[in-house]
Formats: sequence, structure tokens, C-alpha cells
Amino acid sequence: MTAGPPEGAAAGGPRAGTSWPVILAGRRGRLLIGMTLTELVVAVQILIVVTVLPAVVRQLGGIRLYGLALSVAAIAGIGAAPLAVRLLDRWGARLVVPAGALVFTCGALGAGLADRMTVLVAARFFEGAGAAALGAIAVSGIAGLYEGPQRPKVMVLGNLAWVIPSVAGPALGSLAVATVGWRWAFTAQLPLLVLAMVLVAPGLGLLKARPGDPEDGSEHGVVGPSLLLLAGLLAVLGGSAEGGPAGAVVAAGGAVLAVAAVRRIMPRGMLAMRPGLPVATMALFCCAFAFFAVDGFVPLLLTAVDGRSVAVAGVVVTLAVVGWTLGGIVQARLARRGWTPARLLAVGGALIVAGTAGTAIGLLPGAWLAPYLAWTVGGFGMGLAYTGAWLAAMAAQQAGGGATRLAGPLVADRMGTALGAGVGGAGIATATRAGLGVGSGIGIGLAVAVAGACAIAVAARRMA
Repeated sequence: MTAGPPEGAAAGGPRAGTSWPVILAGRRGRLLIGMTLTELVVAVQILIVVTVLPAVVRQLGGIRLYGLALSVAAIAGIGAAPLAVRLLDRWGARLVVPAGALVFTCGALGAGLADRMTVLVAARFFEGAGAAALGAIAVSGIAGLYEGPQRPKVMVLGNLAWVIPSVAGPALGSLAVATVGWRWAFTAQLPLLVLAMVLVAPGLGLLKARPGDPEDGSEHGVVGPSLLLLAGLLAVLGGSAEGGPAGAVVAAGGAVLAVAAVRRIMPRGMLAMRPGLPVATMALFCCAFAFFAVDGFVPLLLTAVDGRSVAVAGVVVTLAVVGWTLGGIVQARLARRGWTPARLLAVGGALIVAGTAGTAIGLLPGAWLAPYLAWTVGGFGMGLAYTGAWLAAMAAQQAGGGATRLAGPLVADRMGTALGAGVGGAGIATATRAGLGVGSGIGIGLAVAVAGACAIAVAARRMA
């Protein structure tokens, strides 16, 4: 993706260059506002799903598919995100953005009409594909249209886009469950997506096509392996949820396919956490894995284990997102004071560990407010760590290449989200088959999440 000189470029020095009037000036600013509204719509949908899914399972059944219903959207993003940035480099945003919005809309409508859990899972797949395409374009736009000093402040808007959904999403989901039914919770926000498309339309021409540089191997051969990785992860999580010998065979085959695909997608040296793009990519994976191995299951913990209502349990989703948003806002101030992405990552990772450990108290009788307070801390840590990881990835991407150079980090982000939610879901499926109860399964997921959060500290040390 390329762009001409940014509209409203700073003429008054560094302070002017990072001021909001400069950042929001011209078509570039309108495009940023429109993409932020798109992020808001996606955020509402994600938070609605986390809130209403316990009620959906009560009506449709399929508790073993609970984790897959959460993770399948992220799995879809593994294929959709690199495909979107590849198409963005080839054809520009005028085609890719409306296509992503259309796919997301079809998924939302399908989820609202689902009559069984398998149909809901399939609809969530399309939701995730559309959301990932729009998100990938937004990240690429920030990297291409804004300079390094401006990016921490620009990313504040992305975090703020989750403030309203953190209240509206759970509230809308709880209200729908109590009145018209959970089905309407999936479709009520679609008119906002139409408004977002109207806002972004004039600025889509800024995100122009960028023919691939033949010397930049990162721009070629990404989409195919990403689709193979998508298929592999679906097999792993689907086989784990199904259980039995057949499920084990499917999961093992999917794991082999996924490993082979990852080797072709990710930057060389990712597992070794080499400096630059490899360590930033690994940091994104660890952040997403650690957070989403917990986040989607806290409402289930509070409803199925502690016996609280959907509305009361949904408050924890709001608090976690508010914490994440505050962390994203604070990181911009810390960046101006000299905090590096590595330092943001280290502090944020430690807070995720503390928040996860505190959330586990909810498995004990009489936990009261402990899970709510603890997971708010975890959300704040995610706001610091996740933003730090993306700032590091953007800085590495700026060294050369088109939007597709971010394909590895985008896939790692989605893969961490999918595997985190999938591990939690697999723990629940295994525990319920063994007669141990939902609480034991959630405990397995929390333990794995702590391990993933500890890996964030290692990435921070290698990044420093």
C-alpha cells in the first residue's frame, strides 16, 4: 500500500505533526474516523457474542462447540487478513473494504438466523473473515498514512472504539436475551456499518494499489499457506471438540498441516525471537493467546460455575474492555515519555499474569468482586502489551515492503486469538466428557493462559 504526502502534514514541527487537528485533517482524517467506526461495529459484535453465548448454548445445545464458536472467527481471520492485505496491494481499497463489509454482514445475519450450534459456528466464520479483512486494512492504513511519532496517538482511536461497545455490547446482548431474544443481538448494529462505509468511501483512494516488489519475498506466497493454516487449525479445534479416536486423528492431521503452513508464513526467526519483525510477531501471538484463553470464558465461569445471571456476568466483559482501552490510552502518554515498545510489553505482560491469576479466584465459592477487578487489571495489561507489540511490528514493516509485509504479524495475532479461545474450549470439552464439570475445564484454560503470558516477558527481553 502506498500513499502520497499525507494531507495536513505538519508544518509546525514535531508537536504540530502529532496534534489531533493534523491527524484528523483532510480525507486521511475522514478515512481514519470511518475505519474507527468500523472497528466499533466489530467490537460490539465480538462483545455481544461473548455475553450471549451462554444463553445461545442453553437454547441450541452444543456445549462442546462453545470454544469453537468463540475461536472460529479468529481462525477465519487467519486466511482473510493476509488475503485482504494482498488484495489491497494489488487492487487498492475501493474493492476490498466493501467486500469485507459484505462478508461480515452475511455472517451476522446467518448467526441471527441459526437454528443449531453448527450453523452458528459457520456464520461466525464469515463474521470473522469480514472483520479480519477490515481490521487488516485499518492496520495497514495506519502504517502507510501516518509517521512513526503519530502512530501511538492514532492507535488511541482504535482503543477508544472499544469504549462504547464495552458498555453497549454486553448491555445489548443482555437486553436482547431478556426481551426479543439473543438473535437480534447479532444484527442490531449493522446500520452503523452502513454509516461507516459512507464515511470511508471518499478516502479509500488514498490506500492505493502497490505492485509487489520482486525483491520482497514477503509479498508472495502468503495467502495460500494462510488458507492451509486456517484448515489445519479448524481440524485441530474441531477434532479436539469432537473427541474419540476419529477426533484425535483429525486433530493430529490438522496440527501437521498447521505447522507446515506456519513455517512458510511467519518471519524467519520468529520462534527464536530474533530482533525486528520476528520478535514483534511472536509478541503479538503471545499477547492474543494469553488474553483470549481467558476473556471469552469469564462470563461462562460466572454463569455456569458461580450461578450469576447473563447481565451480571456481562459486566466483566465491559470492565475488561475498559481496562484495555485505558491501557491503550496510557501507552500514548508513556510513549511520549520515552517508554519503548519492549517496556510496554514487559509491564503489560506482568499485569496479564496478575489478572489471570486473580480471575481464577472465581472458581472458588464466595469470590464476589475478585474476578471483575482482576480481569480489569488483565485488560489494562493487554492495552499496554498489545499496543507495544504492534508498534514494534509497524516500525519493522516501515523498513521496507508493502502492506503484505504485515501478513505474518496479522496471522500471528489471529492465530493467538484462535488458539487461546480454542485451548479454553478444548479444556471444557475434555472436562465435561470426563465428568469433571465446566469449572475444571475453565481452570485448565486459565493455567495455559498464565504460561502464555509469561512468554510475553521473554519476548520483551529479546526486543529490548
